[in-house]
Amino acid sequence: MSASHCSKVCSVIVVLFVTGVVSAQTPPPVKPNEPPAPTFVASIKIVKLVSPSVVLIKAGSEGNVSAQGTGIVIREDGVILTAYHVIKDAKQIQVATKDGETYDRVEVLGVDERRDVVAIRVQVKSMQSIAVRSVSDEQIGERVFAVSNPLGMNWTFSDGLLSGVRLADDVPGAGKGYKLLQFTAPVSPGSSGGVLVDGEGRGIGLIVGGLNGQNLNFAVPLSVVTGLADQPGKQLMTGGLSLSQGKKEPEKIEDRTGKASAAVSSTRVERVREARLIYIVRKTSLCKPVMLQNALMKHSAQLDEWNVKLVDEERLADLIIEIDNMTLTFYYTYSIRDRRAGVILGAGRVTAWDCNLAAPGLAKKIVENLRAANEPPKLKKQETK
Repeated sequence: MSASHCSKVCSVIVVLFVTGVVSAQTPPPVKPNEPPAPTFVASIKIVKLVSPSVVLIKAGSEGNVSAQGTGIVIREDGVILTAYHVIKDAKQIQVATKDGETYDRVEVLGVDERRDVVAIRVQVKSMQSIAVRSVSDEQIGERVFAVSNPLGMNWTFSDGLLSGVRLADDVPGAGKGYKLLQFTAPVSPGSSGGVLVDGEGRGIGLIVGGLNGQNLNFAVPLSVVTGLADQPGKQLMTGGLSLSQGKKEPEKIEDRTGKASAAVSSTRVERVREARLIYIVRKTSLCKPVMLQNALMKHSAQLDEWNVKLVDEERLADLIIEIDNMTLTFYYTYSIRDRRAGVILGAGRVTAWDCNLAAPGLAKKIVENLRAANEPPKLKKQETK
């Protein structure tokens, strides 16, 4: 073989080798109509996956509902986590599932008051539980979803971002020494106890409340409270089915209230009737006295009729009205106190997203207390058939 012929053969071999290497490194072309492989479960699938593990919780006593919230099934034998403030003062609890089953024999297991979480159990052989995943700072910015029962709109689905993992010390009114997940998915009163899930439908947080706006919402990491389910039963509650009776249509946010304790004794009524000057103080940074002052001024005609005035100096007042917020909840409370005797003359609460929305409801309840003392009850006419 001549040298020139050998050179040509070698050149062909080199070209074929290089072409083969390039072909091996080049990925196959993507078909025009072929979608990329999904990295997250579609939103509609998350709803179907998570909803059966979310329950509606009603709490109260003597057939009257005092609070309504959400719960998360974390164990197949009927163990549920919810926000402790939802059932804290209840004598009866009712748990309803999305498929229509209702349970009223409810056993209270472990309680973590600091994080506002409680584990309860209903008498059932099998329920669909949710998978739980832990969260760290590395997940900040990922898409999350909330499933809860806000304002009676049961099994509502919303989405947003995980916007922070922070200490409760940094959240006004949350307490100290534990972590909270901050997220932007919209929630409202009734969402307490709802579940925050990731893009694969795994539970990462139990919703406990929000601060002054739908972008400042908080959840307790689920992975740190699942151990409450392993504690022995502490209390068995029955008769929760009666909480279904007398159900009313949802009221406006500012009118949704718990059971207010009115001034009932004649002595207390007399003290309210004799009062002329009122001073407003606050125990929470979430409320400003001017919010309630402005709401009360909308009832100025009635206040003038009773010769009741608002004052700016506590030492001048006959009555002190104190406004507060129950930690990391949507409950805004008021109390009416005799300044000289220190006696509580009336108290109550409303449920609202923030203090601006709570103020009209608080003002309405306070005016009702004043009216009960200043105006004799009207005689109801007997109905005729």
